[in-house]
Amino acid sequence: MMAERIGSDNADDPVLDVRSGFYSQHSLCTTQAAVDSPSTPRVSNAKTGRAAIYLKALRTLGPTWALARTRILLLKKCGALERRAPLEQWSDQSLDRILMDEVPRQADSYFEWRLDNSPAFFFHDVLDLRKFGLTSEASIHAADQILDGRFPFFGYSVNAGFPPNWKRNPVSQAPAPGGHWSAIDDSTIEDIKQWWELNRFSWAFWLGRAYIRNPDERYPEAFWNLVESWIAQNPPNWGINWTCGQEASFRCMALCFAFYAFRAAASSNSDRVALFLSLIAAHGQRIDAFHEYAHAQKNNHAISEGVGLWTIGLLFPELKNSARWRNRGKRIVESEVRRQVYADGSYIQHSTNYHRVLLQTLAWALRLGECNDDAFPSGVYCSFRKAIQFLQLLTDSGTGLAPNCGANDGALVLPLSDCSFSDMRPSLQACHFLANGNRLYPSGPWDEEMILINGPMAVAAETRRDVNFNLELNADSGGYYTIRSDSSWAMLRGAKYRDRPSHADQLHVDLWWRGENVLCDSGSYSYHSKPPFDHAFASTLYHNTVTIDGRDQMKRISRFLWADWTSANVRRSQGPRGTVFLEGEHDGYAKSGVIHRRAIALAEESIWLVIDDLIGDGEHIARLHWQTPDVPCVFREAGSMDLAFPAGNVRIQVASNVSCKADLVRAGERVDDLGGEPPDPSRGWISRFYRRMQPALSFVIESSSALPVRFVTFVMLEKVPEVHVDFTSQSIQIGDTILRLSRPGDPKGIVAAQ
Repeated sequence: MMAERIGSDNADDPVLDVRSGFYSQHSLCTTQAAVDSPSTPRVSNAKTGRAAIYLKALRTLGPTWALARTRILLLKKCGALERRAPLEQWSDQSLDRILMDEVPRQADSYFEWRLDNSPAFFFHDVLDLRKFGLTSEASIHAADQILDGRFPFFGYSVNAGFPPNWKRNPVSQAPAPGGHWSAIDDSTIEDIKQWWELNRFSWAFWLGRAYIRNPDERYPEAFWNLVESWIAQNPPNWGINWTCGQEASFRCMALCFAFYAFRAAASSNSDRVALFLSLIAAHGQRIDAFHEYAHAQKNNHAISEGVGLWTIGLLFPELKNSARWRNRGKRIVESEVRRQVYADGSYIQHSTNYHRVLLQTLAWALRLGECNDDAFPSGVYCSFRKAIQFLQLLTDSGTGLAPNCGANDGALVLPLSDCSFSDMRPSLQACHFLANGNRLYPSGPWDEEMILINGPMAVAAETRRDVNFNLELNADSGGYYTIRSDSSWAMLRGAKYRDRPSHADQLHVDLWWRGENVLCDSGSYSYHSKPPFDHAFASTLYHNTVTIDGRDQMKRISRFLWADWTSANVRRSQGPRGTVFLEGEHDGYAKSGVIHRRAIALAEESIWLVIDDLIGDGEHIARLHWQTPDVPCVFREAGSMDLAFPAGNVRIQVASNVSCKADLVRAGERVDDLGGEPPDPSRGWISRFYRRMQPALSFVIESSSALPVRFVTFVMLEKVPEVHVDFTSQSIQIGDTILRLSRPGDPKGIVAAQ
């Protein structure tokens, strides 16, 4: 039996030519019911008792975390936060109240004083990016859309009107709750990020960039109109847009960028500048009032708030509290970098997108310090360099894309190029120049961020000649490992968690070939949405790994918290003819008496090999999952599928030592025509943009049998040689190459001594 599917973009696209399958001693059976059974547990949406969740979290995160959370709760309950940051009117933020004594109090006088006493910013002498070879007008087009009420939104856009209603969800139009920010329970709001996104003011970067290219007065006028409307709707500390100190910090960064971009504009008059200073002062007070929550989170919230305070204190020294904010912000950044950036350059949040958030916020802070003769210590730069190299080694050099692993909430703190949201090259180029004084990549559209942060001196920088983009990554602290060839590379996850996991993705494999993400991660889609997509993609089921008995590798106890953290070990070894193997195992199913061990290798130049052993006692359901982009495909009953990528044809073929069933699902619907139970509707999707999904292909092989179970997966790139698996002699033949395997459970590992 064979089922074929044509790519969704064009019904006339050619289907990959079908070639013969391969022989294995135990061929796969696909005549049984498809793989998703009613007994396979999904992520539960039932509410667990708060006490039970707290006790489980206490055992997982320890007493220090518990004390911090208890203190935060008490601060809210006793009204301390409202006393620290009381409800006010904007008149309470007048120049008389917020300025230091020696600074003029009248708007006109202050305006003149500010012109003569303005601290340095990144691009004081960047006048026209066209002369630096950046001729794209995408930022001008985006700015024109903003004038028409269409705003950037998680990497795409949304029609919110001009000006928007800042306290309504721009998608659903649902109103936000009011009152003091400390009394708002954001867990009762469906995906608060939809409210916050416009209020981050990322649109201000687009208006500012358009004005730098084309000094059209419509852009600063639009900026000031939007700022004035936001101020009118958001009195200090009132409502949903003041609830998060990190959001306030990101908003301040965007405000400052546009403020400096528009400082010579006719619409930047004295009254508006005075109002702007009141807005900045209120944000400094809000961030400073409640850093305890961000610190307890031990993630990018804390660093972002430190950068927010540092920015306000450094760029507006005329404010009464500026010295405190500047010093506190710098201390926060220094201490959080020490505790959040691992020794191998990986990041505490186990997310490539949040890794970019780290790099962009640090680049902003470091460069501001350099501009104003207040540099950060060398230790921060050392961690910064390591973090840059880490992300560079996980980024496909031809496309700028990185594995979509871990949480991806659509964050792009500094949208300073016309490249796509997922392209890491703008940030890597900017950060690499800041840290090393040269380019990582040749000139291209990704240069704009480098120039805007580092100034015109970056234009003449040479491309670093000794960068090895094929350098292998061995990030033991973060749990990321790669194998590379000239045209393809693979990443294996295998972490020993000492900080909160993001996804249950131990031994997940990402595979890239000629810029195509052949085996891909589903991403996140949404942190808070209706079932079945309620943060579902964090579960093991949706990663390229093996699931046992339908269970996650860890126990999920709340939206962002896992208990019973797994631990993985990964080692690198050599097989015949110099073949490099990554071999790892994890203990996520140890309570069920099962150990999952995986080996991955580039067996030939165009053939990737993945071997999975499930070791233990008793009978279990073992489910191997491979997800690919949505490309034309042919599904074959021998447990294989042929895929037609733009870069070339790919075959994925699986054999096992036990009887199995296979199925293929696209966008929650079966492709294989095998019938059976309806598939899991959240299978077969990928999300590279927050709140946006696109179809993908979800290929599953499942067995229900006594252990040990061995799956052997071949991913053949363009070439399809004869391959043979003999489970009796534990050998794999690929063309003329024979690979000997150990028997499942051998303590020496999967690959036998050659």
